[in-house]
Amino acid sequence: MLKITFLSLLIIITATLIPQQLPSQSINTYGHADNVVLLNQTPEFVGTSSGRFHLSFDSLYPQIDTIIIDSFRNATGHISHYGSKPAVYSDKNGKLQLYAIHTRDSLSPVPHFSTGVSVVVRNGSHQVIDTLGKKLSGLGSSYGYFWPLIAVPMPGNPDYVYLFMKTRYPTSQYNYPHNPPMKLHWSLIDLSANNGQGGVIFDTQVFSTDSMHPASWALTKHANGRDYWLVSKKYASREYVTYHIQPQGAVDTVRSEAGREWIYDMNHVATIFKFSPDGRWLADNNPLIDTTQLLNFDASTGIISDSNIRYVPPRSPLDGFGVARYVAFSPDSRFVYAYQPYYDTRVYQYDLSTPNQQFFFDLRVVIHNHSGWVPSHDHRRLVYLFTAANGKIYSRTHAPWPGWGYGLNSIESPNSSGMASQARDTSFLLSSAYGQGSTPEMIRFPQFASSWLKEPLDFSYSHVCAGEGTPPTHFAFTDSVVDAFWSFGDTLAMGADTSNLFFPSYNYNHPGDYHVWAKALSYGMWDSISKVITIHPPAQVALGPDTVLTGNDSLVLDAGPDHISYNWSTGDSTRTITLYGTQLSPGYYMYHVEVTDTNGCTGTGSIMVTYEEDTTSIVQKARKPLWEVFPNPCEDNLHIQFPQSMASGQANLRLYSPEGKLLQKWDIPAHTHRFTVDMSAYSSAIYWLELSTGDKVRREKIVKVNHP
Repeated sequence: MLKITFLSLLIIITATLIPQQLPSQSINTYGHADNVVLLNQTPEFVGTSSGRFHLSFDSLYPQIDTIIIDSFRNATGHISHYGSKPAVYSDKNGKLQLYAIHTRDSLSPVPHFSTGVSVVVRNGSHQVIDTLGKKLSGLGSSYGYFWPLIAVPMPGNPDYVYLFMKTRYPTSQYNYPHNPPMKLHWSLIDLSANNGQGGVIFDTQVFSTDSMHPASWALTKHANGRDYWLVSKKYASREYVTYHIQPQGAVDTVRSEAGREWIYDMNHVATIFKFSPDGRWLADNNPLIDTTQLLNFDASTGIISDSNIRYVPPRSPLDGFGVARYVAFSPDSRFVYAYQPYYDTRVYQYDLSTPNQQFFFDLRVVIHNHSGWVPSHDHRRLVYLFTAANGKIYSRTHAPWPGWGYGLNSIESPNSSGMASQARDTSFLLSSAYGQGSTPEMIRFPQFASSWLKEPLDFSYSHVCAGEGTPPTHFAFTDSVVDAFWSFGDTLAMGADTSNLFFPSYNYNHPGDYHVWAKALSYGMWDSISKVITIHPPAQVALGPDTVLTGNDSLVLDAGPDHISYNWSTGDSTRTITLYGTQLSPGYYMYHVEVTDTNGCTGTGSIMVTYEEDTTSIVQKARKPLWEVFPNPCEDNLHIQFPQSMASGQANLRLYSPEGKLLQKWDIPAHTHRFTVDMSAYSSAIYWLELSTGDKVRREKIVKVNHP
């Protein structure tokens, strides 16, 4: 349990050094500043002669951004660092913010027999922030290089990062020559201090005096999407201790018992302790029986149980598979991959969606056998499996190139079943500058929250047009959720712009930029996302004022550029249409067009055209009809005698209402000389009949009468 004196100290520290108005769980901050989506950049280090590699795993292949030369050297010139798993923290955009690693100050060239050990913390620019634990003894004793560090951003204020570490009890209290029980310490780092270089608020204070196993802790997000669960295991027992990390330094402790009892055995080292990205499974190996148990975790309560437990089986000479030394989860948390050496170097895939342990075991698949590997002691022990931000799983390899070297094996598609997961040998070379006798045990992947690898919440939307009569904007989450809340950012709605639907719609009455925010319960955890969406005005159409057309004049109606579709009342689908006086009869004509612009927004326009015949025009007086329409007026059937030009081409015949609306259309084959139109269904009115032949258009006024 936490000491009261330390809590009092923390309250004083946070009251003086941490801003009083911390971000709260609200529309503007929930799941944003404190929602670390994934770990893009991780510090790696290889051997003792070239420092550490800074890798980025957010691209298709790992990228070596920087080789960091360690400046901590002792009097004999040895680089003073351990091979422990480093702590690392990146912000929500994947930018490296902090990493920490054990260092040693003794002259001994053998790290795990050194006693003067501390922790060096660096910022994202690889500058040293400070060295922690200088006054503590036993921060790293024998086999200390197995002890991981872990960084936890303060919920609600990610500029503050807790750094957790384990320190051993005095050897005189425990007769354990290897891996003695640990107590927990923590430090608090302010990333914004010293003009952004970072600073230490408090250094290695006692966090818990529980007797913990040195390698057992893991981090995942709380179901509320804001807080964190830091989980560890009591030494040589079935008891798990879960710490609920909350804003402003508040911590609650949850204890539970599950799985099989862990009994200390100096010849076996517990090295697996990790969460699935969705936080529902906790992998913990039991060295006494050489198996790995997959326990159930409730991210709402912090309780670990074995109600639906799975076991990666122990080694079996008959079946030819060995101890599950290391495991990794697929990014979608469906599969668990186990590296099981001893008899060979097999990698197995186990399916967590199977209904029970028997199916889990029977449906396992050998996805790879690393053919170039020698199953030596070092290879068996030190092949860490690591799920990276690019969705792949990596492990270290002693690369089979001339001169040897260090590289990474990979599982390219770990969300895919069986051989489709694509396991590959030595898919990425870190360095080839190592001799064959070197041991690759210094390749250690970092500790971080597995839930940062979980696919972040996202939503899609369609129809982004404002105004009455336009379709509403439709929203949908891109993954399955079981609970949801939306805020559509329409401040003029006075709070009426929210929804609890999974697929809501919202009508925006005005164009502009809107901050849409959504949160959802997905795969056992709350997450949230905000986006700025642009709502566009209706498409603009200007056909001009109503006008008069006379005699042989023509008029071009232009619906405007930048539209992707046009739909005229005449049936045309072009940007412009041309009206010819020679094809009109005196009267009023209404022309209407509907357009769709590049944003998918529609708009309409209309114009009234009045045609007045110019009786003084010689051409008009001499004009003779080129086709015959009779009888006119008509009652039932209307007959059309086509001109001679119909002998060589097809024509189109259209019937319009008095308002200019297209009522019916006919395609007239070539060589047609006479065609009959059935007018019996139409009411008494004046209609327009239009004939198009090639580049000529003729229009005739039709009078329809219905006798009583």
